[in-house]
Amino acid sequence: MSAGEHTRAGNAMGRARAGLFAGALVCIAKQGVKATSMIEIADEGKIARATLYNHFRSKQELLRALISEEVSRGIASAEKAEDLRGAMSVLLTFIATHDALRFIATSEPTVFGRMLAATSDPLWITMREECDRLFEKYGVSSAMQREMLTRVLVSSVIIPVADVDALVASALAKSSRGGDTLF
Repeated sequence: MSAGEHTRAGNAMGRARAGLFAGALVCIAKQGVKATSMIEIADEGKIARATLYNHFRSKQELLRALISEEVSRGIASAEKAEDLRGAMSVLLTFIATHDALRFIATSEPTVFGRMLAATSDPLWITMREECDRLFEKYGVSSAMQREMLTRVLVSSVIIPVADVDALVASALAKSSRGGDTLF
């Protein structure tokens, strides 16, 4: 097998995965996590059902990969900001305008509850590490400040932010006051 053939196969796998993620996002935005089936995801993503199961053995596995991908996508967008205020604004806007997150938050809040309660879950740990890395990039050295900013982001999933700029200013002011304690 030549290097070109291997690359085409890799590209096809990447396209299939992207199609599955796109299909999952559309299905979840329309009907939520619980009502979405693997077959609907494959059909919506225009991916063969067998291909779906080659990539993911269960809906839970697919959702974990999708969430990880969406966290990475949001963080990558935020990394382009000039400062921490801009990065937080980008992330809060990303969360507020994410159709699948909005549907889950309003129609299936227990799904978020389970996700947020599982703080030792590898997905949760990865999300926190990504946020920590982003905040450190913008000079947030205090673990308490990083934790507070992460909680602001997570809470905005459940309660969308009407005034992103005001929330960012408030969160940054409060997180920089306290050093390593909340009170």
